[in-house]
Amino acid sequence: MKKKVMVFFFVVQVLLMYGSYNKYPLDSQYHTPKEVGDLLKKWAIDYKEVFYLETIGYSSNDKLPIKAFKIGFNPTSTQWSKPSILIIGQIHSEEVIGQEICLGFAQDLLLNYKTNKKIQILLNSYNIWFIPTINPEGNSIVSNGKFFFHRKNKTDTNNNKRFDPGIDGVDLNRNFPFN
Repeated sequence: MKKKVMVFFFVVQVLLMYGSYNKYPLDSQYHTPKEVGDLLKKWAIDYKEVFYLETIGYSSNDKLPIKAFKIGFNPTSTQWSKPSILIIGQIHSEEVIGQEICLGFAQDLLLNYKTNKKIQILLNSYNIWFIPTINPEGNSIVSNGKFFFHRKNKTDTNNNKRFDPGIDGVDLNRNFPFN
């Protein structure tokens, strides 16, 4: 398991370092915000014995839902006796590959938990939480090609009563509370 995880992270690192730049609007192989929502709803139906979906908040400006889901045995329980793992796919808008890696890992768990003993042990030992994107506003800007280098949300930081791509926005990754 450790070796597989190390190989996975190495491959991701190589892809990020040497992979071609994303095409904007995004290539059709990337999930759009609507496709992500539809996929999560489908997983909630198809894998209800190990999958729990919830809305954990809303974006600041467009009030877009921030979805999180848990994969584990007895997923609706608020069981805190098991350790939890949190996987956040995307914080910065233009870092769309993170959302794809998050969804791909979740899909691998869901497709194989019935037959793979290592996945069964993992799901018995941990609650695994996923947040595909914590920045749905920025994700929508980048995924539809409006402004492909956008990193932030849609906050009007120059106070001109409109969103100006490339100027406005708050970088969510630089605004966590101290400690």
